Amino acid sequence: FAASLAVARRLVLPVSIGNIFPNIFALWIGDPAIYSKTSALKALTRLINDSGLRHLLLPERLTPEALLLQYSLSVPQTLDQWQPEARSQWIEEKAYSAQRGWVLDEAARLFSSLKVDYNAGLLGLLLQFYDCPDEKSEETTGRGRVIVKDTCMSFFGVATPNGMAEHFVNRSLWENGLWSRFALIMPDSVPPWQFLGDHIPIPPRVIGRFRRLFDIFPSRSAQLVDADDAKKRYVHVSGTSEPSKAILGAGVREAWELYSKATRYDMLLSGKIDRSLYGSYGRFGTHAIKVAMLLAAMDADELPVIVELRHWVRGQQIAESWRAGLHRIWSEGVTTDEARDTDRILSKLAEAGPRGMLARDLYRGLAIKSSDCNAML
Repeated sequence: FAASLAVARRLVLPVSIGNIFPNIFALWIGDPAIYSKTSALKALTRLINDSGLRHLLLPERLTPEALLLQYSLSVPQTLDQWQPEARSQWIEEKAYSAQRGWVLDEAARLFSSLKVDYNAGLLGLLLQFYDCPDEKSEETTGRGRVIVKDTCMSFFGVATPNGMAEHFVNRSLWENGLWSRFALIMPDSVPPWQFLGDHIPIPPRVIGRFRRLFDIFPSRSAQLVDADDAKKRYVHVSGTSEPSKAILGAGVREAWELYSKATRYDMLLSGKIDRSLYGSYGRFGTHAIKVAMLLAAMDADELPVIVELRHWVRGQQIAESWRAGLHRIWSEGVTTDEARDTDRILSKLAEAGPRGMLARDLYRGLAIKSSDCNAML
C-alpha cells in the first residue's frame, strides 16, 4: 500500500483498450488485542510521515462531497480564514490532488455509513476511483461543477471480524464489485506473544529507500494563483507529465496469462467456485500484476520500470495469499450466515409438506431478500 501511495499514478501498464495503474485497496481483518492492527497502522503512517509524504494521505473522515473536493482543484471560499500551516498543507496536497490514499482505522464504520443518506454516494466513488478514471465531473446547484482528473485512490483499512460481519453477508456488496476490488487479508495463524519493548524508530535506510521510490518519478508542485477577484482564484500545478510505462520482462506476460486464465476462467468453469466470488476471481490476475509493478518500482533506480519474472512470481504469491484470505472470510462469515438461512428455508418447506409453497411466500415469511432466497434455492 505504501508503495502504491508513493507511485501516485505515475506508473502505468497499457493493456488492450485500457490501463492498469498499481493502486491497492487492502482491508486487514483480525481479532482485537491478539493482532495489533492499530499499532501496525501507526507504523505505516510513521513511515509515510517520516518520508515527507504526508501530503499523499486523505483525511480520515470524508463525505462524498468532501472526497470530490479533496480530489479536485477547487479553492475553498474560507481558505483565507485557515491557519497558515493548514493553508500550506492544503496547497502541497493539491500537487497530487486526485492521487492520494486513504488510511483508516476501524474501517467497518465507513462501510456502515454507506447506508446513511449523507454518505449515499460514497460507495459509487470508491468503485470508480479504484479504476482510476481520467476524469470525473459532478454538478450541483450549491457547488456548481466539480471536476477531478487523473484519479487514483489507494485504500488501507483495518477492522475486526465482528465489525465487518454484516458487510460480508451483504451480497449486494459482492455483486456490485466492492469486495472484488479489495485485498481481503485475514491471518491464518496466531501471532507469538510479544510485550511492549523500547521505542523502535523507522530505520533511515527504509525511509531513504521509500522516499527514493517517490523521487524516481517526475515531481509536481502546486501554487495558488490570486486573481483580482478572490472568487476567481485557482490552483496551478506544474510538472505534470504522462505516467511512465512499465515494461514487462522475459516470460512475465506468459506467466501472467497462465495465472489469469486459471483464476478467471478455468476455476470458474469448474463449477467449484461460488458465483458470488466470480468478481473477486476475475481480478486476481490484475492484483498480481499490480503488486509485481510495485515490487519492480521499489527495485528501480531509474525509469523505465522493468517488471522481471522474479517480481511477477512474488506478486502471484502475494495474490494467492489474498485468495486464501478471501476464502477464510467467505467460509467463516458469509457461508455461515447462508447456511443458517438455508436451514430455515428447508425447515419452512418441510412444514409445507408435499404441496410445497410459493417462493414469494417463502422469502416474505422468512424476511429474506427474494434474490438471496432464489440463489439459495
